[in-house]
Amino acid sequence: MKFTDQNGQYNFEGFTSLEDFVAAELVKYPHTVGLSFYHEAGVFTIEDKIKWDIYGMISDASKELNGCRARFDFLQSSVEELYADYERYVQWIEDDANYEQNREAELIQGMIDHGAPDEETAKRWAQEWEGAYDIDAELEEQNNLWSAQMQAIDDEYYAYLEEVA
Repeated sequence: MKFTDQNGQYNFEGFTSLEDFVAAELVKYPHTVGLSFYHEAGVFTIEDKIKWDIYGMISDASKELNGCRARFDFLQSSVEELYADYERYVQWIEDDANYEQNREAELIQGMIDHGAPDEETAKRWAQEWEGAYDIDAELEEQNNLWSAQMQAIDDEYYAYLEEVA
């Protein structure tokens, strides 16, 4: 993706300055954010605006992939570096989706190899097999055990503090 115009200046939707971009946005959308909003976020140039937008795309992609948003100082990277990072996240998401599809296909084929008469039955068996082991319930049980152990340590500590007070 090209982020500069023919003069080598960063260009966002035809604008080469943040001030001009914000002014045009305010004309089109009178209730939109003003320049101070961008400045409070550390965005002072159109290059920073481009970086900020790509950072938002990375944040969304990382949330989709990992369940949490990547946090870093996006202003320290170039626009091209940020976009390359974003493209990597997109590739990882696609790889993850392909892995899941392949895993499901292998599981269904395994069920057919072990006697399922057709694909529909194999899918049902696969769902039943995956549901037999509930990882969420296992993790919740471990968390409850950990919480109980931590509470016992806290209780012991507070009892000790009351004794010495």
